Amino acid sequence: MTPPYVALGDSYAAGIGSDTPGTQVRRDGGYPVLLAREIGMDVAYQSFMGATVDNVIARQLDPLSADTRLVTVTVGGNDAGFAPVLIACAQPAWLANGLLALRIAMGHARRVLPARLDRLYAEIRARAPGARLVVTAYPRLFAGVDCQLLTFFSTAEMTAVNAAADDLADLIAAAAQRAGAEFVDVRGAFTGHELCRPQEWIHGVSWPVDSSFHPTTRGHTAYAQALAPLAAQARPPAPTTAAARAASATVTVASARGRSARASSARWNVVFSSPQRPTWFAAIAASVSSRMWARPSRSSAVRRGAERRSR
Repeated sequence: MTPPYVALGDSYAAGIGSDTPGTQVRRDGGYPVLLAREIGMDVAYQSFMGATVDNVIARQLDPLSADTRLVTVTVGGNDAGFAPVLIACAQPAWLANGLLALRIAMGHARRVLPARLDRLYAEIRARAPGARLVVTAYPRLFAGVDCQLLTFFSTAEMTAVNAAADDLADLIAAAAQRAGAEFVDVRGAFTGHELCRPQEWIHGVSWPVDSSFHPTTRGHTAYAQALAPLAAQARPPAPTTAAARAASATVTVASARGRSARASSARWNVVFSSPQRPTWFAAIAASVSSRMWARPSRSSAVRRGAERRSR
């Protein structure tokens, strides 16, 4: 029997940025795990870093069934192309036009994302007709200040990135309404905890670089807390105490090999299909450092000198 709770989505639903064990594409501190322990439901933890809507449809829906009681979804940012946008905005204005990249990305999102989300939500409904479907979007990243040493976000770029998060939330909320799903808006929870705030719940450019611009451990907890009131309504009769609920929850992570392992207090059946590890955020540090601070090697300097002499 499949778990009654199925968690779908991208890195924001896969714990990336949390200070917890895991793999390169999914970590144990993702909000689905925290939520499952809070409400006492077994979860099929399907989400992985880099997922687009099409990836979710193709590779994450297998656990859905008539027995599924709860489905959570956080996806859409990769379809909009936010990673390349952040890379462009992070560079000095004379190296990249971040505002132009953002306009192109959001224009693309407005054209393609509604139909993609409609298809995803319809597929979930078809496979799990009795499930409660709850979807989320993404927080605003900036509070108007870029305090990071390796980035060059202008005030206009930070304002535009936040506006894009608002637009993306509107697109996701509208698709949820069309599907009869419930939308949980996390932007309010993150207000006051953006980048460069005293208690920030979003990483800036970080190491490992894949954590960059993802929620911290506290940020993933904020997602779980925002979802808990609705998610709790989907659970079957369960142990009454929080400790008993947490002890009873198991986390099933889909795996191609079907191997089993144990981690934390839950049982993990690692069965996921090894999604390719994206390296978008590595490009932020690589691009900025290579263009701004990397010195040419002696061999390249000699080669350029020889080329000038031969002309």
